[in-house]
Amino acid sequence: ASFLMPDNSFLSLSLCSIRFLSTSATADFYEGNYDKALEIVKKADKIIIKKDSEEYAEILTYQGSFHSSLGNYDLS
Repeated sequence: ASFLMPDNSFLSLSLCSIRFLSTSATADFYEGNYDKALEIVKKADKIIIKKDSEEYAEILTYQGSFHSSLGNYDLS
């Protein structure tokens, strides 16, 4: 794809960042910090480039779960 560096370095950095943010969001979620978890996942959504990837599906799943936990059923 044209958005990748020749050595895929950008993709690797992006995926590592997304996985780190997802892990942080999950920890906050299980501690009951739903607002904070949602904000973290929104950051991951902003940095992901490949919107047809497993990682993006994971981000959307987290967003839905966190919105549901906050009572934002129309956004989940």
